Amino acid sequence: MRFLPLGAGLVLLFCSFTHVPDPIEVGPESIIRYAKKFIGTRYQRGGKTPRGFDCSGYVRYVFKRFDISLGAHSGHIFKTGIEVDKYQARAGDLIFFRSTQHKSINHVGIVVSADSSQVRFIHSSTSKGVMISQLNSAYYKKRFAGVRRIPQLAQE
Repeated sequence: MRFLPLGAGLVLLFCSFTHVPDPIEVGPESIIRYAKKFIGTRYQRGGKTPRGFDCSGYVRYVFKRFDISLGAHSGHIFKTGIEVDKYQARAGDLIFFRSTQHKSINHVGIVVSADSSQVRFIHSSTSKGVMISQLNSAYYKKRFAGVRRIPQLAQE
């Protein structure tokens, strides 16, 4: 804080304030809470913003909020992290699916919850945009490719 005299007894006060943002908690609960804010956002091929997401754009956008960088598309993201058995999946893990025709990874979502009977995940689907789906649905069950845990969440 500095005081500068300005003639006849006037004093001008200069203050320097630095805004310090609140720290971002990096954990499964905060990631899922943030991810759910976008439920209903439309699907857009190549979309990377809340105006429209494709699956990898959505996942990258959510994790970027927590300073976690991921690959450009689902195939690159699949190479990230630690492989986890689907029965060991937990909130915050990434879940991947492959094309039935080409067998390549072509879809990614974020695990919302998992137990011995069900894995629920949030993702941007071509038909309904950002939504929560279940792994045991016929469509996703036959396309399931694996679960990966991001290293920053592995200690949870």
